[in-house]
Amino acid sequence: MKTEENIFYKISKLPIEIRALIIPYTYVKQPVELLLDIRSYKKDFSILENYYFVEFNEYFLFRDLFYFCKDKCLLNFGKTYNICRSLLSGNVEFSLSSGIFINRMVRILWGLITPSERTNFINDYIIDSQ
Repeated sequence: MKTEENIFYKISKLPIEIRALIIPYTYVKQPVELLLDIRSYKKDFSILENYYFVEFNEYFLFRDLFYFCKDKCLLNFGKTYNICRSLLSGNVEFSLSSGIFINRMVRILWGLITPSERTNFINDYIIDSQ
């Protein structure tokens, strides 16, 4: 917070002509698709948490999500698989007792699939299974 205040203070000391040139660069509008993806990620992940972390655990969620990506997300699965493989074989020591690591993997996989694929996952694995 202090660095932001410091930057704004310094900008406020500049002449108005220079401020008029700098200010537009500080307000970069994000693409609508990205903003929708972020909202979808948060809302849909809360649905996952409410179902999987109450009924099951993060290991079941990881397994279901991984097989969903393998079966349904053909375009993204090569990228998804490579990321999973590199995380599992990387410097991080993988063990099934590491719930934090599995939770991280779930969040990475969830972020790699599109909002429509997330909806399909929720429909296939949560709504249809009840």
